Amino acid sequence: MTVARGLLKPGVGRAIASEAGVPLVAKTSYGAGWVVYLAFDLFGQPYQNWDGQAEFWKTVLQVVASNFPAARTMSSIGICSLQELDRLLRRNGQLFEYKTLLSLVARHPDVKEPSINTIGIFLLSYLIVLLPVNYFVLRRKRRLDLAWFTTPVVVLLFTVGAYALGYAIKGSHLRLREVRIIEGSQNARFASVVTDASLFSPARRSYAITVDDSYAIAQVVPVWKSDQQPSGVLDEKCSMLDLRMAMWSIRVFESVSGLDLGGTISANLRLNGTRLQDKILNGTRISFSGCVLCYGKSRAELRDLPPGASVLVDLDLQRRSTGVLYGSEDLNDALRRYAGLIATKASEPVLVAKPKFGSVFRVHDVMTDIESAAYCVFRLVCEGPYGST
Repeated sequence: MTVARGLLKPGVGRAIASEAGVPLVAKTSYGAGWVVYLAFDLFGQPYQNWDGQAEFWKTVLQVVASNFPAARTMSSIGICSLQELDRLLRRNGQLFEYKTLLSLVARHPDVKEPSINTIGIFLLSYLIVLLPVNYFVLRRKRRLDLAWFTTPVVVLLFTVGAYALGYAIKGSHLRLREVRIIEGSQNARFASVVTDASLFSPARRSYAITVDDSYAIAQVVPVWKSDQQPSGVLDEKCSMLDLRMAMWSIRVFESVSGLDLGGTISANLRLNGTRLQDKILNGTRISFSGCVLCYGKSRAELRDLPPGASVLVDLDLQRRSTGVLYGSEDLNDALRRYAGLIATKASEPVLVAKPKFGSVFRVHDVMTDIESAAYCVFRLVCEGPYGST
């Protein structure tokens, strides 16, 4: 007996999963976000005892996150081929850089690889000391019988030297790099949050990582086929336990969440000829600095916006910037550049601003060098002679 039957309204939403033409999971846009509708009982059978629940939610989040331009993380572009991902990561960032948020933290600039010349000189020195130098010294002293002792000593010294060279080049500190994009829109109190991070381990050990956001769902992004996924716990806060890392290795993570801004960004922008004018009001509880208004390739530097403050806007659309928010290559400027690239590709005015937020990922019981950056991207409405844009 069919008790109820649900169908999608034409042009309102689209089905993510369906069976025999009946939608089981559907989504539709609402404000600055999306609503996912489930046409079955989460607490009933057979879903309640289904062992595919984790993969089901990952798939739903990936489908929804792919609609946010800022949320182009590894999972949302799809890790269908680990070989392709490996190829991209090995390109020194030439093509992959700034294409995704995760690419900003995939490498640690302070962790340098030894050059071919350094490795070559080290190996050549090892062979010279081990064979000809060792032989001629013992022969001159007429003690070739001591080769059984001097040979292991030379090997031990160069082994210790190799580790010392590695620590000198790669470092001995646990390093965490993290970037976060908060994406919202005018008159919307809630915003989407995407956070990507990478952890460099100077030793072979396991770590426990917690996401300091009670609304976040996080995961380790697999890069190699041999990567072992840690156990995940979704309690008051999302945790990743027993993350095993090799010496001088890097693992990357991502989390998706939402943020209550405590108010809205409101604007009354009007297009007068070739000028975008009026004001922007910060009605949120967050203080913003480094504010920039972008509209296509035009941009205007604005003053800081503490809570309750407003700023007048006068953007000349005929003045095009040659570079979009370019700066030095530290993490904060790299994320600022990434946010600027998102803004220039939008079809409406976009406010790019830096909030005062700390890091989200926490490593338990280990001293960690943390480098983090966060930027907000707010899409605004413009009134012109042809209506709103």
